Amino acid sequence: MLVSLYTSRVLLEALGIEDFGIYNLVAGFIVLFNFLQSAFTSSTTRFIGVAITKENAKEHVSIAYSSAFFLHLCLAFVFIIGLETIGLWYVNNYMNIPSGREPAVYVVLQLSMVNALFLIMRVPENALVIAYERMNFFAVIGIIESVFKLGIVFLVLYSSVDHLILYSLFVVLTNAFVTFLYFYYTHYKLPVKPFFQSPQKKVLRGMFSFIGWNSLGGFSNIGYQQGLSLLLNLFYGVGLNAAMGIANQVKGAVYSLVSNIRAAADPQIIKSYSLAEYNYCGVLMGRVTRISHYLLLFLAIPVMINIKYILNIWLKNPPEYAYSFVILMLIYSMLDGLMGPLWIVNQATGNIRNYQLIRSVFYLSIIPITYIAMKWYSIPEIVVIISIVFTLILYIIQIPTCIRPLGMKMKDYYKEILLPVIIASIIPTTITYLSEPFFKDGLCTLIGTTLVNTLVLAIVVLTFGIRHDERSLVFRYINERINKYRYFV
Repeated sequence: MLVSLYTSRVLLEALGIEDFGIYNLVAGFIVLFNFLQSAFTSSTTRFIGVAITKENAKEHVSIAYSSAFFLHLCLAFVFIIGLETIGLWYVNNYMNIPSGREPAVYVVLQLSMVNALFLIMRVPENALVIAYERMNFFAVIGIIESVFKLGIVFLVLYSSVDHLILYSLFVVLTNAFVTFLYFYYTHYKLPVKPFFQSPQKKVLRGMFSFIGWNSLGGFSNIGYQQGLSLLLNLFYGVGLNAAMGIANQVKGAVYSLVSNIRAAADPQIIKSYSLAEYNYCGVLMGRVTRISHYLLLFLAIPVMINIKYILNIWLKNPPEYAYSFVILMLIYSMLDGLMGPLWIVNQATGNIRNYQLIRSVFYLSIIPITYIAMKWYSIPEIVVIISIVFTLILYIIQIPTCIRPLGMKMKDYYKEILLPVIIASIIPTTITYLSEPFFKDGLCTLIGTTLVNTLVLAIVVLTFGIRHDERSLVFRYINERINKYRYFV
């Protein structure tokens, strides 16, 4: 996470605010066509996860893998056609590009397409790694990517070549190498090595139906994200895109730790539901929800309280509105994190139509409402504020749909999950904020508020935030560590 944040600082210095904003806008536009990848990823992970629980797992996994690989080849073809037609049309006619940077934008657009193709073809391999819960491989890949990206920005910083184009090229080469590592690992290191065979029509139909509804949700989500970027660009220019890019960098770095927890737990949720272990599936869903939210609070509260000091040290000269965007995006990520485990349970059931329909309506309705609000009020932050309000409403509405298949009652969800999360959010935030005036300068305030937040959050979580059996496990683990230390002493 720290390497990622430092890399972002050097990247902003290497590209400058204008080119940094251009890169975030063009790369985000690629994501607009890449919404199918998210649907394919979740669908592939779900089908392979279910296949592992069946007898003759190698045969079932190979069938699911081969079907997914075929579908991803089709996706890559559709992606190229879409980018070379709709993508270029939009860039030529509507994108607000600073004068003289048009050639660089076209090159970055093509390089981003190649980069996305590597990411698309990596999805079946990624699903295999997740299904077999090989988190050590993810850790190694994460380190490799972080080191490569840090090296790239330093090469770009001291190069005489166009920095925007050079950075985009190096990102493509990095993802090409990582994709090769994925293919090698899944076909030579997994306990059950998938083999290619002709895709089965029955599996393809089931996967395609699943992908269809997930694509609707993915389209609405990506359309919503890119729509907000385009609105910022339309009303305020690339400077605000740079500020939003910084906010997304911080959110992504903080959320990456939560994603690691989710990556480890998601396969277990899918497998437990597939084996009809509904009670355990519900317990696991609640545990992941609470733990991931507490981890976000541990990281986000000190960042939000000390955001000006952190961004000034990190970026030296942060873009305008970066402070408020980071705070609001962290709040948004907390709400989004609460919805994540519910979404995985819904994916495990296979009955995703109603979930995706409601979700799509909510996300797509944000764009016109935000446009009207920006016409009325000259407040850039309103872009994220409206998203937070809509996400909160969506979360409340989706709870019954997702927990009903587990036999969980609403009062149980509120008592065991939502109430502890609310208490753990309010008390540490309030006490940490009130403690800020007692520290002298920026560094002391950062260290002091972090320590206060850590202490208060730990007390609140142990008292109100976890179940009795989970509390017993925590104290047992602490006692074992203490006894082990005494033994060595």
